Amino acid sequence: MAIPVFFTGSRAVLPYRFNNPAVVKIMRGLNFSHESSIGLEATLRKLFNERTTDFQIHDEDSLHFREIESDIPIDTLLVFPGAPSISKWKFSDVLQHRIQKYYDNGLLKVVGVCAGAFFCSRHVVYRERKGTESLINIFKGTCKGPAYRGNEPAYGRANIRVEPLTLLDRKVTCHVTMNGGGYFEIDPESEPVVDVKAVYEHSKEPAIIACRPHPDRPHGAVFMGPHFEYGAQSEAFHSYETLFPEVKGDLAQMRKKLALSEDLRMEALTGYIEELGFS
Repeated sequence: MAIPVFFTGSRAVLPYRFNNPAVVKIMRGLNFSHESSIGLEATLRKLFNERTTDFQIHDEDSLHFREIESDIPIDTLLVFPGAPSISKWKFSDVLQHRIQKYYDNGLLKVVGVCAGAFFCSRHVVYRERKGTESLINIFKGTCKGPAYRGNEPAYGRANIRVEPLTLLDRKVTCHVTMNGGGYFEIDPESEPVVDVKAVYEHSKEPAIIACRPHPDRPHGAVFMGPHFEYGAQSEAFHSYETLFPEVKGDLAQMRKKLALSEDLRMEALTGYIEELGFS
């Protein structure tokens, strides 16, 4: 069966990939990266049908799970963006326990990017310092960072770089944005419920993983060390060009690399979300 294609101007646009009813909850606020949160929302809006998807923006105080707790639960995706530090996140113990419970029961799907991946990991190590164990143990191994160590920041004050990943499902190289993100150390306890989706080309360490609540369950979460949501035209790069004019030329070169991988990143992300059960 042929897939319908719509045209806007000179560009072909595929219809939304996810059309069934869904709720997408994206964290945003003073303690989260605005650019990451905005980028994730913009990216997911390209994939989820806005007529059937309820996009919600939450901070730690407003986050709720009424859709899951209703008589007819709706497929729900909780999205944790990047952040300068997860130490300032103010999720109550009760709320963290609910996130863990709903994930374990298969009622809540989770995506975590950069700091969001650290937050959802049982163990955290950053710059050789072990962090406090989270009450959320979706990834039961260790998230370590930064993935690029010993030779960063890459461009002076602008701690951002564009680096290659190997997408294992496709066996191809994809360029992504790094901003202090980590890699995943998979131990024997976590191995049965973790699938590695991508590795950093420089180290071969896991960069993107998918987790299952139990070995016999479908994927329930995807965690990414890099900022998969940052494309060549993302707000993050506009902000960096304003904040760090001395590296504007370097940022332009990074954007060119990202532009070449734009479609590949979207295709890969679509596949990861499909594996979470959205359709």
